Amino acid sequence: MLNIAPLTPADYGALASLFAQTVRQSTGDHYSVAQREAWAQGALDPRFINALRESLGWVAWWQSRRIGFVTLDTSAHVGLLYVDAAHQRQGVGGSLLDTLMAFARLQRLPRLETEASLLSLGLFLSRGFNVCAVEQVDRKGVIFTRHRLQCLLSMPLSSLQ
Repeated sequence: MLNIAPLTPADYGALASLFAQTVRQSTGDHYSVAQREAWAQGALDPRFINALRESLGWVAWWQSRRIGFVTLDTSAHVGLLYVDAAHQRQGVGGSLLDTLMAFARLQRLPRLETEASLLSLGLFLSRGFNVCAVEQVDRKGVIFTRHRLQCLLSMPLSSLQ
């Protein structure tokens, strides 16, 4: 059974491995080998662990194994959302994102923002995110396309009249 639990420091190393493995195994239909490798190397960058440390997050567990995670930073930015290749398209990413969005609503955050890969774009769109821009970013000399997204979580009362 799938269990979603808060991210803790004990998760950091396993999530870095999960991140790299997921990028290498799950993105082949959308990205070149060079793009996947440049992206996966991000798990070795100290900023990866810092992003986990400085964010709220949730980890998806299947039995005793971490199979996905999502993070939310203090600026209402969904920073990381990754699901193990063997467990994709089974509702894990949606459950993680739903957990994060429910938390954001309880905190009365007016909106969430993120940058989505071609792989995760459909999931975010299905949860009410909208594309604000398409960007080109450089990772270790390799160019990627990503989508800047926003989701409005609450409307001002004046907009309902």
